[in-house]
Amino acid sequence: MVSPYEEYVLALRDNRAMQKYVKKHYLDADLSSAVERYGESQEFHSIREILQPWIPRRGRLLDIGVGRGLTSLAFRKTGLSVVGLEYDGSQISGVGALAEYLRETSVPLDVLQGDGLHLPFRDGSFDAIFCRSVLHHLPDLDAGLREISRVLKPGGGFLAWNEHICTVFSSKRRFLASHPAVQYGVNEIAYSIPQYWYKFRQANFTDIRLIGHYLDFTQFNAQLRETPFRAKIGAAPIVSRALHHIHRVRRSIIVDECDLPVTCIVGKKRLRRVMAN
Repeated sequence: MVSPYEEYVLALRDNRAMQKYVKKHYLDADLSSAVERYGESQEFHSIREILQPWIPRRGRLLDIGVGRGLTSLAFRKTGLSVVGLEYDGSQISGVGALAEYLRETSVPLDVLQGDGLHLPFRDGSFDAIFCRSVLHHLPDLDAGLREISRVLKPGGGFLAWNEHICTVFSSKRRFLASHPAVQYGVNEIAYSIPQYWYKFRQANFTDIRLIGHYLDFTQFNAQLRETPFRAKIGAAPIVSRALHHIHRVRRSIIVDECDLPVTCIVGKKRLRRVMAN
């Protein structure tokens, strides 16, 4: 039986008008080509740069929700010790497809089929944990984050890449109506930026940063100086800082859900457990 996500991927591949979209999102049938492109992408470069402080020379990375292995294979090609976990056994988009690829290539990669809400690992097993477009598919985000925190070493880093976001207090109707996978029955969820931050904090993460939705100060200041009028307004450091703060608050509360916006969240596991209120 074909799963909703498999049906969605197959429909995209069969649609000539969607081939650029398929390539852009690394959904093409040729996994070797997709892994090669992804390993050279700016996205993967940014991911490695963010995770690097948490991965020592002999460190271990857990990649959750690997699908057919795109990210795990890219990490493995850098020489990193990677353990992949995927719930879906699909031959199109899950560990079935990855298992076939590994048999053909003999790439040494440790991959398990399992549930992200019940991770089959001991406490503190990994130096860093990564997932790509996974959190917004979990049926219970709080439980998933608690499990991630449990198997992560104290002080270890967790990076969630490309997670759907919505406006604060949104009904999510516009988001669901705009997402092409929903019509195939794929479970798509979105959370607001404050919700992500709070849920990460409750799961014992600190130094929480949200990347890629609102601009950081350097990017914002560069845009502010693109025209003489705006440059004059933001010339005083205290003014430019205040304007950047307003920008962050506004973009954290209100987003255009029709554009299916995403953010990336990174946090560090606290060295000591902080009891939730």
